[in-house]
Amino acid sequence: MNLLFLDIDGVICLRASDYHYFDPEALKRLQHILEVTGANIVISSAWRVGKSVEDLRELFKFCGDRFNAYEGPVPFVDVSRIIDKTPSLDVDRSEVDYDGLWGRGYEIVTWLKKYQGDLGVKKYIILDDETTDLKPLINFCVKTKTETGLTEELAQEVIKKLGDA
Repeated sequence: MNLLFLDIDGVICLRASDYHYFDPEALKRLQHILEVTGANIVISSAWRVGKSVEDLRELFKFCGDRFNAYEGPVPFVDVSRIIDKTPSLDVDRSEVDYDGLWGRGYEIVTWLKKYQGDLGVKKYIILDDETTDLKPLINFCVKTKTETGLTEELAQEVIKKLGDA
C-alpha cells in the first residue's frame, strides 16, 4: 500500500481563500495522485482534531468550506481513500525525544509504528507546508508553499516518489 500523510492548510487550503475552503485545483491534483499511485490518505492536519474519519471525508465533499465562502464546482476526490487520521498527541517538545521527532512527526511515526505492518504500507509521503517537526523524516516529505499549495510540479514529485522502487 502507498500512503499519503496529508496536511490541509498550505497544501489544499490556501492563503488566497483566507483558509476558508479547499483550492479546487489542488483537489484535482490530489485526486490525480490517488488515481496514479493507488495511495490512501491519513490526515495529519490540525483539521483532524475533534473530527472522525467520516467527518473528514464529508469536508472534501464541499471543498472544506466552513464559512459558505466557496461558490464554484467541487472537484471529485475519492474520499474512500481517507482511511485514518494521525493521533493527536499533546506532547511538549522538551518532554519527549522520539528519535528526534516531535509534533506532527511524532504523531506520524506513532501512527506508522501502530499500523504500518498490519496495513502493508510499502511507501509513504508526507505532504505538508511546514517541515520543522519532520526533520528526521525529511526524505519522505514533499514540501508545499503556503501561498501555492499542491502545484502540478509537486504532485508529479509525489507520484515519482511513490512510484520509485
